Amino acid sequence: YPELSLRLPEPTSMARLSGFNKVQVAKFFDILKAELARNKFAPDQIYNIDEIGITTVQTPGKVLARKGAKQVGRVVSAERGTTTTVVCGMNAAGTYVPPMFLFKRKNMNHQLMKRCPPGSIGVPSASGWMDSGLFTQYLQHFIAFAKPSESRPVLILLDGHQSHKSLDAVTLAREN
Repeated sequence: YPELSLRLPEPTSMARLSGFNKVQVAKFFDILKAELARNKFAPDQIYNIDEIGITTVQTPGKVLARKGAKQVGRVVSAERGTTTTVVCGMNAAGTYVPPMFLFKRKNMNHQLMKRCPPGSIGVPSASGWMDSGLFTQYLQHFIAFAKPSESRPVLILLDGHQSHKSLDAVTLAREN
């Protein structure tokens, strides 16, 4: 069977699999279409917010080695790294909210913020990942930057991560 090949699958979580299907995507776009029609948002009022984890140890790419070599290595910064989460928000007009960096640590060291984009904030996170309290903190940062109001609301598009679904976050969003 020359049309078949052995491939390494991309890991996909059950949450992503159950949330990203034809029915759920259609439901999302129906809700989005209704909101856009009801509120007539301008491009600078529509924001997408997402997080990404950045590891301090990069996976080395392939290297050229002599056939039969028993060990082939490549120098990296460490064998086990830490993850820093970066939360970014950008509107449809191309304006970005200064990012929030979540550093895997108990206490914040402000030296970690050297040369970050102006207005960025850094916070410690025991796990290095987003949780509902940190997301609420990001929303406060977002509100200070985007300045939403009753007369000029903003639409925030998010993924379905559990950290985005807290009473504090919903209350803060409704109040602003």
